[in-house]
Amino acid sequence: LRFGLHVAASRFRSGWQDLDGISARDWLTALIGARAYEVIWQPLLQVKFGEFASKISAAWLWHRIWRVARSRRNLLEAEMMGYFEGGSAAIVNRLWQELGTRPNFTFRGQTAVQEILVQDGKVAGVKTNHGEIACESVLSTVALPVLDKLTQGRGEPYFEKARQVHYIGLVCMVLNLDRPFSPAFWTNVHDPRISFNGVIEYTNLNHHLRQAGIHLLYIPFYLPVSEARFKMKDEDILDEYIQALRLINPAFERSWIRDWRVFRENFAQAICTSGFSDLVPSIQTPVSGLYVTDSTQFYPEDRSISAAIRMGRRAAKLMTGD
Repeated sequence: LRFGLHVAASRFRSGWQDLDGISARDWLTALIGARAYEVIWQPLLQVKFGEFASKISAAWLWHRIWRVARSRRNLLEAEMMGYFEGGSAAIVNRLWQELGTRPNFTFRGQTAVQEILVQDGKVAGVKTNHGEIACESVLSTVALPVLDKLTQGRGEPYFEKARQVHYIGLVCMVLNLDRPFSPAFWTNVHDPRISFNGVIEYTNLNHHLRQAGIHLLYIPFYLPVSEARFKMKDEDILDEYIQALRLINPAFERSWIRDWRVFRENFAQAICTSGFSDLVPSIQTPVSGLYVTDSTQFYPEDRSISAAIRMGRRAAKLMTGD
């Protein structure tokens, strides 16, 4: 009852600043009790953030609760969620079409950026594996640790703060099944016998996939890239997950799998500990002409396409204004 009331109350909360300085553990324990926290929230935070679980910001977790709670018309109805027809490629392809009509637009594929060149405190160009590109401004969309390498570890307070932001990696398995795995879109997992903390059956959100007989199941696993699991062989991960999926659905068999893939990302998500707002970098940097967009700037909102588009527009307005 306390858990349900807390979700309902979070739906109508509008501010988050007072939650930034306290941990999700302390905030939840005070409002729903230690038992509900230990049964519901603690396993999810522990599997995702490991040693940082008890330090995650209450503001960050509140926004996740708020977003899902706001997707219901009332507490008795299911969430209302949407998706892009064609996935994120629908946005990227349209952006590509629009840029292609610009007379001065040039796309450089298969080009690795090695350094952002700075002279007298101003951006001078970009050094790549195919030579240097002179320019007046640069918009960085890479993770902050990558930006640190590209800027040669600059010493300004802006970059020193950015280096204090820690990220967690991701190993994500995607399965294409020949039948549904469950009736749910998102299933949280608290069973200690299972290594991951959730299963997302995307087909239960996108009815076009169902009509096409495609059943997509993906299993994200967040972990530090230093852990051995991050470098496990794909086949070993598949074997482990097949056993885990049988614990969730005993009818599941390996023969259901038509195809599968494993993807890895070094900087999947920033670890938003309490007081994280002090570390969030601004779009404008101390280097004239260098602008930064990163998912840390969405805080307390989690990573989403909506937030990315909003941040991109904000960055574009600053750049064109300058």
